[in-house]
Amino acid sequence: MSLETFISDHFLRESPVVISGCIDHWPARTKWKDIEYLKGIAGDRTVPVEVGKNYLCTEWKQELITFSQFLERIWCTDCPANLTYLAQHPLFDQIRELRNDIMIPDFCFAGGGELQSLNAWFGPLGTVTPLHHDPHHNLFAQVVGRKYIRLYPASVSDDLYPHAESMLHNTSQVDLDNIDSEEFPRVENLDFMDCILDEGEMLYIPPKWWHYVRSLSPSFSARAFEHNYNDGSNSCPTQGVYLASVTKSGCLTVHDFETLYCTTYGPISRYLGEEAKHLLHISTSMPLDAVQWNPENQDEIACASRQNDKIVLFDIGYVTSDPVQVLEKGKSKFSRLNSELNNGLSDVVFASDGKSRLFGSGLDGAIYMWDRRQSNIHCLELTTLSQCQLNSIELDLENRVIFGASRHGIIYAWDLRGGRTSFAFQSHNEVPLLTSLKISSMLEKITSLKVQSNIVSSEIHSLNFDPSCPYQLAFHLDDGWSGVLNINTLTVTHMHCPLLLGCKEGVDMSLCPSTRKPSWLPTCSVYAVGSLSGAGIYLLDFRPNTNSACHVDFDEEQESNSRGRRGTIQNKFVPASQNVVACAAHPLNGTIIAGTKVRLYKSMLSR
Repeated sequence: MSLETFISDHFLRESPVVISGCIDHWPARTKWKDIEYLKGIAGDRTVPVEVGKNYLCTEWKQELITFSQFLERIWCTDCPANLTYLAQHPLFDQIRELRNDIMIPDFCFAGGGELQSLNAWFGPLGTVTPLHHDPHHNLFAQVVGRKYIRLYPASVSDDLYPHAESMLHNTSQVDLDNIDSEEFPRVENLDFMDCILDEGEMLYIPPKWWHYVRSLSPSFSARAFEHNYNDGSNSCPTQGVYLASVTKSGCLTVHDFETLYCTTYGPISRYLGEEAKHLLHISTSMPLDAVQWNPENQDEIACASRQNDKIVLFDIGYVTSDPVQVLEKGKSKFSRLNSELNNGLSDVVFASDGKSRLFGSGLDGAIYMWDRRQSNIHCLELTTLSQCQLNSIELDLENRVIFGASRHGIIYAWDLRGGRTSFAFQSHNEVPLLTSLKISSMLEKITSLKVQSNIVSSEIHSLNFDPSCPYQLAFHLDDGWSGVLNINTLTVTHMHCPLLLGCKEGVDMSLCPSTRKPSWLPTCSVYAVGSLSGAGIYLLDFRPNTNSACHVDFDEEQESNSRGRRGTIQNKFVPASQNVVACAAHPLNGTIIAGTKVRLYKSMLSR
């Protein structure tokens, strides 16, 4: 099939189609059938796997095992009940040798968009992905083995009985392997499309089309090709880029990014009054500590306070100082979390797969979730083993795992599907903790760092995912250190330690702000963070390879020799007139806006 035929007959019409012959040239077609080859290039790497029939089953759980252990399980014929599946994992970011075995087909660029994600689906005979839909265009490549796939159009969504609760809103309640015609009477009469996807074939699945997948043999697939296509709709660039900031005095201010730049550097700045330099200025009755745009409604902003258990939401499209919604933290089912002393919220984050879900991190050591379609009171809480306050939270790209950073220097992670049935979410059962990582213990294992510094446990101020490399989770510590956690390998790969450079000498920690908010630049894996000791910003090279100046395996002498007179790549320090406590980067051109303690910008975010 030609690209032109695909675009005219299928992509524009959003009609599924099986495409043959387009991945025959992939080295993976032969290499991935050799288990010794796979063990040789990645056998000792740790991967997250799902154990159980599928994520709706009560016995479903997640484990961390080596890639070799996983391969042995999926080829094991003696334990069919212990299905182990590596599903929807960015394996190609983690193991570059596997990424080199595949190529991106031209069909992936039909809409003129950019590659959103490239995930691996490896599993044994009998693994099932329940009937669900995704919001993006998908091309599913079958590299090894065979799969049965059934498709239903988006127009019959109501007749497929999707779950009511937001965590599973894109998943059907119907078990296609055992349809209950009394509970789901409309399903059996629905028209559907199905196919057996053979090795070397690729299936195009349009947005919102429901699909069920069952492997007919040990199977390796690459469902990558999930894109953000240009569809002509309004988006951030056409509406403008705005900057939101909040202050300890309770003010929320929204600036137009371009106007803010011009009023600072342009010739018109001296003619503009303060009122012309912002689009919105609201005074609230409570100190504000965190602000977040809603990615699905870019006129909406959520704010949180460490001295209040409420999240307030404002719509910048309305000229009013009243919030459009107030979400409250209800009474916890855990008695130890009901103390009024730790009732505040330190951070807030929206899920990007819909307008209804958002999360807040509490000073009581828990993360609270609200589903705005159901109630203004939280519907789920994720707890740690301690009652230590959380300072920052982040959701991964797939909205599956949420990470929380604590005052005791620990990063916690929860899988939001939790291995539970839908009934568990309806009854507000606790989602189990997936893992916890103490940063100081991880730094102790880095020899080059340990010999140069006395490593102590430090409070984590901030967590931020790298927008250009989604497995890189940056953290910033109370002592001014910054680093990167690779969430695929659960190892610290990058560190920047100003203490080693003598930057912390003479710093009075009592004068430092309570929390600092760094920011990634949008496209180049550079991390902007305010200096703890001096007036200015560090621009840190956190590129995901050993050539990065901050990589723990960076060899400065070797890199200098390889580059000759050009020398090594260096981190940069940009002086400023005042101490910087928050950074925000323009999403298109990387311009950095810095907030200072004097101006009281405690948290800023652009969109």
